[in-house]
Amino acid sequence: MVDRLYRRLGTPATHTSAASGIETAVHVILDMGGGDASIAGLMQGDSPSLKLPTAAVPGGVRKGDTFQIGATTWRAREAGQPLRDGAELLVSLAKD
Repeated sequence: MVDRLYRRLGTPATHTSAASGIETAVHVILDMGGGDASIAGLMQGDSPSLKLPTAAVPGGVRKGDTFQIGATTWRAREAGQPLRDGAELLVSLAKD
């Protein structure tokens, strides 16, 4: 169900593993930041981030992986963090 939601509402992107170079087509929800957010009671800064279904990246998202969204390449600042029941990942980003 999460995958269908992202395909419908998300933005197409290409995830590239820094370790293997394997590219995977995914749908993501990009958040450009601009305000503090609380996740599981922890404060998170206002840097850009994205969410995507965990199932879309079976090997997970590691620090240094990239996401091509339109003409912009984003680099994962850290490993993807599971949200809620683990069906989604949150990834903090920096422009490449």
